[in-house]
Amino acid sequence: MSAQTYRLLNLLLLGALFAGSVMVYPRLPERFPRHFDLSGRPDAWEERSLVGWLLLPAVAAGIAALMELVAHTAQSAPQLWNVPDKPRFLALTREEREPIARRLRAFAAMVGVASTALMCVVQASVYHASVSPVPRMPVYVFAAVALHLGVLLVAGMRLNRGVSALIRDAYARRAAAA
Repeated sequence: MSAQTYRLLNLLLLGALFAGSVMVYPRLPERFPRHFDLSGRPDAWEERSLVGWLLLPAVAAGIAALMELVAHTAQSAPQLWNVPDKPRFLALTREEREPIARRLRAFAAMVGVASTALMCVVQASVYHASVSPVPRMPVYVFAAVALHLGVLLVAGMRLNRGVSALIRDAYARRAAAA
């Protein structure tokens, strides 16, 4: 997917996260869990306030904005990227780096989408724990975190292989043209 498609998906997810959070806010109890221990039991609580309840969606929006900034650096500051064979990458012309920058932008945008999706799951689970007779973090949250980390790991490995291939291809085209 392109960075633009990921960006649009992230905006839709952020909108759903904020809208869903505002919709369920009236049904929150006077106190809701803010933090959970490793067994899934709440170990910190917060008094109900709209600002407190929208903190997690605001963090998700901040992460999305940060990933957008990171994506922008693919073009404007390529030296900041940690890519395979970096000296050869930096020796490429701007035009030769463009396919790689496009991949880096898409990766950063994908990380933003994955993070927002995880925040949606976490916010839903906090709501679930808030209104349940026995407050507990649902087990699906742990699966969502594991899935999130797995997706990022696999996508990062694929990105590295793809960037290496694009760098090799750029130098092969140079050699063929010479």
